[in-house]
This record gives sequence, structure tokens and C-alpha cells, in this order.
Amino acid sequence: MASPFRKTIAVSVPVAVTAIGDARNAVGFMIIDLPLQETDLERAVAIVAKQTAAAKPSARAAGTTFRSPRVAGIFDKFAKRQHMIGAVVSNVHGPRGPLTLDGAALVQLWPLGPLAGNVRIGFTAASYNDKFWIGIQTDAEHLPPASKIAQAVERALNEIASTTS
Repeated sequence: MASPFRKTIAVSVPVAVTAIGDARNAVGFMIIDLPLQETDLERAVAIVAKQTAAAKPSARAAGTTFRSPRVAGIFDKFAKRQHMIGAVVSNVHGPRGPLTLDGAALVQLWPLGPLAGNVRIGFTAASYNDKFWIGIQTDAEHLPPASKIAQAVERALNEIASTTS
């Protein structure tokens, strides 16, 4: 009997592209299917790595810079009705050294990326001062609390870390 649960979830992952005109922070995106039922963590990571390697070159070449408010508006309407993307994942590389704000050291951060359209979950990671931070936002109407998902992410990251030590 087939499992009633989805085997994958399509995740939108932003990628940096070369500057387009005056846009120095131009981004593209790639869609990666995260395996939800793969119990072997190393195999799951290998599946994602293979998809990423295949999708990143075309995502970088295409880009998604909106050249007009009209195009941005059309995209916004599409985003509210789309059913292809279930999650958004983003990683921000922060500065290598510590930052200060008016002399006070920045000691913690909480990366936060907006949920838009009907995307139900967002993962935003940031590297800062030799630490890796992950912010998780969920659509509370449709998913368990972000804290439960964070616990599962923590377990998976700890398991990955234990295989590399």
C-alpha cells in the first residue's frame, strides 16, 4: 500500500546571479525536491546535492530581477495562487568577524525571511562570527508550531554533524 504522505516537497532556493544592469544583488531561484521519506540522512544529503549541482547553473544564468512594478505585480498574483513551492530556503553569508552597534557587540541573530503567497514554511540561515543560525517561520494554520519543526531540524543537523566528525 502506498504511503498517504508526500515523498518530496518542492523548495525554492535563491541563488546569486551576476549583476543585471544596476541590480548588484540580483537573484535567481532554483526548485529542489527535498526527500521527505528518505531515512538515510547521507543519502538524503546526496540527493539534494545532486539536484543543486544540476539546477544552480541555469538558475544563475536566468535570474529573476523584476524590471518593472507591473512584472512584480504579476509575479505577486501568481505567488498567491501557486501550488508548486511548499517551502523557501535561504542562506545569507554574514561577515567573518563580530559586528557592533554603537559600541555594543552583536552576539545573537535570528535570520528572518518573509513568507509570501501561499508558501507554508521558510528556513533562513545566516553564518555570522563562526556560528550558524537558522530562523524558521511557519504558517501556523496549516503546520505544526515552528518550535517542533526546529527540534526536528536540530536533530537532523546533529546527525549530519556526527557523521562528519
